[in-house]
Amino acid sequence: MTGRRRWACHSLAVTGASHRRQDQPGADAAATVSFRSGIVLMVADGAGSSPLGAEASRLAIESLRRAVSQSGDQRDRSGGHPQVVTSAEDVFYAGVADFLRRGVGVGEELKTTLAMVFVNPPWLVHVGIGDAFVVAADRKRQTHLIVTPRAVGSPRNETEFVTAKAKPRVGVFYDPGWRGVILSTDGLEPFLDEKTLRQGNSTVSVPWRPAEQVFNNLMTDLRNGSSPEALGVTLSGSAFQSRKGDDIGIAVAVR
Repeated sequence: MTGRRRWACHSLAVTGASHRRQDQPGADAAATVSFRSGIVLMVADGAGSSPLGAEASRLAIESLRRAVSQSGDQRDRSGGHPQVVTSAEDVFYAGVADFLRRGVGVGEELKTTLAMVFVNPPWLVHVGIGDAFVVAADRKRQTHLIVTPRAVGSPRNETEFVTAKAKPRVGVFYDPGWRGVILSTDGLEPFLDEKTLRQGNSTVSVPWRPAEQVFNNLMTDLRNGSSPEALGVTLSGSAFQSRKGDDIGIAVAVR
């Protein structure tokens, strides 16, 4: 990837405590793809209520990675705002089409969300269907929530999955000084705005660190050479799992 500072990218999917207790596989998936002019971060969250949730997220990521690879050197020619957005949208739609085509005959059990971020400094382009969010750090290492997990006004317990009729959300963000980007499934959502953990009918206070510190720490650890495996241990620990116990799919680019 071009630029005075080389970017490093990492991805991993962590099985949540709720699935581990039931001896079930995690249903999230994540991946990154690097090329000369940018990075594509991608995550998918398979429906936990579906027996094919894990297969759905894996297939969605595989399809999107295939679409990125098949887009050829068009990625390296993208420059200004319109070209970057068009390139990102075209790749995402191609990935969705491939996923739907490969899922023919499986029925409605193949349920998953899908989201990507095209990191092409100074541009970030987010395209996604369903819950996912993006946190980015600027040149001062200040962390910003630039894509929220759901559209304003949508029910908190309603998730949109990839279908032929689903319309992706698209967001474009400009900053010449991007230093880090996190794309995550909703497994990390409780660290955005919830300072309490619900248990039954009671509300229990839990240790709380500001969201900026949480996400900045994740990016700093990777920037300083921490391995994705070490990050996986952190995300599997009680500090993260006590809030929701959900699977976590995360893709990160830092420099």
